[in-house]
Amino acid sequence: TQIGLLSKLTHLRLSSNSFNGSIPEDLGRFLKIMNLADNELTGSIPEDLGRFQSLKILSLAGNKLSRSIPPTIGDMTVLEVLELSSNSLSGPIPFQIGQLGGTLKRLDLSNNALTGVIPYQIGQLQGASVLLKGNRFHDTSTTAPRSLCMLVSVKEFDLANDTTLCPPERNALSDFYDVAKGAEWTDGTNWRDEYASYCEWKGVTCDDMDQVTKLNLTNNGLSGRMSERIGNLTFIKVLDLSDNNIKGSIPTELGKLSKLVYLRLSYNAFTGAAPKGLAEMKGLQLLQLQSNRITELPNIPQLDESIYNKSTFVTDCGVPSAFDEALKCEHCTMCCNANE
Repeated sequence: TQIGLLSKLTHLRLSSNSFNGSIPEDLGRFLKIMNLADNELTGSIPEDLGRFQSLKILSLAGNKLSRSIPPTIGDMTVLEVLELSSNSLSGPIPFQIGQLGGTLKRLDLSNNALTGVIPYQIGQLQGASVLLKGNRFHDTSTTAPRSLCMLVSVKEFDLANDTTLCPPERNALSDFYDVAKGAEWTDGTNWRDEYASYCEWKGVTCDDMDQVTKLNLTNNGLSGRMSERIGNLTFIKVLDLSDNNIKGSIPTELGKLSKLVYLRLSYNAFTGAAPKGLAEMKGLQLLQLQSNRITELPNIPQLDESIYNKSTFVTDCGVPSAFDEALKCEHCTMCCNANE
């Protein structure tokens, strides 16, 4: 093509015309901007894109391009914007795009026919906006990478609220892990895995609908704080975080877990008032809060002692007390006091 004769060309802006045919393969390698968006271009994206080592912006959106995205895009080391949306591209996203972390700030592959597992490397594009809506990932991928859904490195992910690709309970558990200093846990099996079902994470039990019903991380080296997003585990029945070193107040969101029947937060370093919502948990069968620094309890009604007997409702109540003013608990079945 004649345009290939412009060997020193650095800016090519030909968007919103009616150009058809394929993308020229003899464009000069000194291009910094290539904008061919909103035309009638067909065929595939050239395989040798990696030779454009100076290219910062590549926009081929709004054409009729097909076939797969070439992995050589990962070789374009200074690329900042990659827009391939609204074409007919198919196949998986090449993981090599993750090599552009630190430079790529916008990745728009939306409205194509892409399939397969979304590469976890995409979640490592620091500070980037990642746009993938309007593809076919639901047909072939169970979930998106955990770090991508949690925006660990990227600035934006347009499918972050997709409950299939980014399950809300997985997001809540991931935040719980981070806030409770999960990297320091005694056993954090699968908690950092990008694709493993959260039902397979250490201490997590789910029902047949993949709803979290139990979280048992007793004596597992937890510290930090308890995430407010614990309140998003709306189907949980058993929560045992005893014998750890979790600090700060018990989040009020925990009081919204209406299905809880078993709650052990004993032997931690919780402070302040316990959530008022604890008094509204009608199905609660066991509540143990002792050996913390909790200063106030809501008026929790008497619990049925037929299952756990004297261990049913335990706090640091009564006298002598480690506090200036003893913790009041009318219906506690046992009081544990540091000064006894």
